Amino acid sequence: MAEFVSDPGWRIVIHKCKAPETGYWGEVPAMPGCASQGPTRAKCRANVLEAAAGCLESYLEFAMQKLGAKGAAHTAALA
Repeated sequence: MAEFVSDPGWRIVIHKCKAPETGYWGEVPAMPGCASQGPTRAKCRANVLEAAAGCLESYLEFAMQKLGAKGAAHTAALA
């Protein structure tokens, strides 16, 4: 059974692994491929949030490359 966790702006789904000794795995459905795991629900949640931050950083870098210098100026204004 999946557990839904709401963080500011994120919906995280945490699943119990089939083998009980392996813990939990979680995902952010809004970010395909953004997932992680952990031995406890709390550690899994923390790991998923860290993975989400990495995904966002990757998305930002990709956008900056696509937009070039014009995008960098807009991105700097947001920071």
